[in-house]
Amino acid sequence: MAPVAALARRAWDALRPQLRSPLFWFTVLMLTVVVTAGAILFMVLTNFPFARDFPKSQKDQWIEITSQILNACFTLQALIVVVPRLIMARAAWRLWGIQRRRVDSARSVEEQEKTGSDSGSRDTEFDRRAPELATMLFGDAHVRIVPDDRSAPSPAAIAPVKGDDTDDVALGRATHPPTLIPRKTTMESGASVDTDQTAFASTDASAGAESKRAESPLNHAASASSTTTTTALTSTTTSPTIPATCPLSHAALLILLLNLNHLFQWPMAAVMWGWASDYANRPSWAVYVFLILSFTCGAVGAVGVARVVGRAGKERKGAGEGV
Repeated sequence: MAPVAALARRAWDALRPQLRSPLFWFTVLMLTVVVTAGAILFMVLTNFPFARDFPKSQKDQWIEITSQILNACFTLQALIVVVPRLIMARAAWRLWGIQRRRVDSARSVEEQEKTGSDSGSRDTEFDRRAPELATMLFGDAHVRIVPDDRSAPSPAAIAPVKGDDTDDVALGRATHPPTLIPRKTTMESGASVDTDQTAFASTDASAGAESKRAESPLNHAASASSTTTTTALTSTTTSPTIPATCPLSHAALLILLLNLNHLFQWPMAAVMWGWASDYANRPSWAVYVFLILSFTCGAVGAVGVARVVGRAGKERKGAGEGV
C-alpha cells in the first residue's frame, strides 16, 4: 500500500503546478467533450438500450451530430499544433542541410583546402542550432539532437576543461587539480610530527636520514612500530549532466509523423463539412481512411517522443546514482 501512496503523492506533486495553467483546463474540456461525444456515438452505433427504439433517421442524425463534434475537436487541436510542428519541420530541414554539407565537405579534401571549410565548423553550426529543435520536440528532458554519424555530444557542445586526464576532457567531465591532504605521522612515544606532503626532500637528504635512524636504536624501534599514512591525493571531479542523444534522422522521422497527424486531418474535415447537409451521400471511405492515418501517425509519433524522453530520464537517473 505504501508504494501506491507514494506514487499518488508524486502524481499529485506533478499535477498541482498544472492546475494554474489555462492550457491544462482547455485540454480537460476538450477531453471531456471528446469522451462524451464518442460515448454517445458508440452507444448509437451499437444499439444501446436508450437508442434501440430510435428510428433510422433519428439514429443517422445522432451519428452525424456526434461525428461533427468530434471532427471539430480534432480540427481545433490540429490548428493549435500546426504552427509549432511546421517550425520544427523547418528547423529539422535546416539541420539536415547542415549535416549534408558537413558530410560532403568531409569527403572532399580538395574542397577543404580551397575553401578552408572543415567538419569542425559544421559541428559548431549544428550544435548551435540543434538545442532549439530538441527543446521544441522533447521539452526540458535533457535530450540532445546529434548528426547521424555521431553518437555523443561533440567537444563543441561541451566546453573543454584544462586538465591532465584527456579521457575526462573528452567525456566532458570538468577535472580540477587534485587536493593534497596533509597527514600526521604518529610515533609510539606519543609525539606527533606534522609532515607537509607537498614538500619533497632530495634523494641525498633521504639517504642521510635513513642512515641516522639506523644508528639510533630508539629511532629504529620507533620507526618499526610507527603508523605512517602516505600522501592521499583526492581528485575532486564533478560530472555535469550529459544529455541523452537522439540522431537527427530519428528526430526527423518523429517530426514527420507529428506533421502527418494534422495534415491528414484537413481532408477529413473537408469531407465532413463539404457533405454536412447531404451526409447520406458522403464518401465514408474517405473519412475512415484519413481518420485511421491521422490517428496512427499521431500515436506513433507521440509514443516515439515519449520513449526518447523516458530513456533520457533513465540515463539521468543512472548517472545520478553512479556519482
